[in-house]
Amino acid sequence: MLSIFLGPLIFFIGVTLLFLLVPRKDISRFWDIGLVGGLGISFVLTYLMHNVFGFWNFVGGDIIIYGIPLCLAAVWMPLVMIYSYWVSKSSNLYQIAGVIAGFALLATAAHWYYVTQGMLIFVRWSVFYTFILAVAIHIALLYYLYASKQITGMHHS
Repeated sequence: MLSIFLGPLIFFIGVTLLFLLVPRKDISRFWDIGLVGGLGISFVLTYLMHNVFGFWNFVGGDIIIYGIPLCLAAVWMPLVMIYSYWVSKSSNLYQIAGVIAGFALLATAAHWYYVTQGMLIFVRWSVFYTFILAVAIHIALLYYLYASKQITGMHHS
């Protein structure tokens, strides 16, 4: 079993990437969506998938409370802020689709890694379902960014 420090390490990497990839003014601009759309959704989703539906069971690599790996869930706050920044800078639907696909693949790869390392056990779940769920969540985040007028200058080509 992996060290309990893997989750905090991944969180540290996520925060570091945030500060490297997103200008400071945009970090404050996307703070709310990071908090609600990243941290909030991650905690609620992980709680539901573990405690209510029984699809996931995190068993190591992080500090786990009520089935929620705290740092692995919290890393979605900076990642959603990076996602929001990149989507807001995308100039067409193809770029946005690429960003959505990239982040969905990142979530899928993370789950695959956790499963292969024995940190995550799937029950009636698969990495394919993770990919579909991640695409849906990132489309919902995109809708919020569009509805709140944080996406400008987008074309259909």
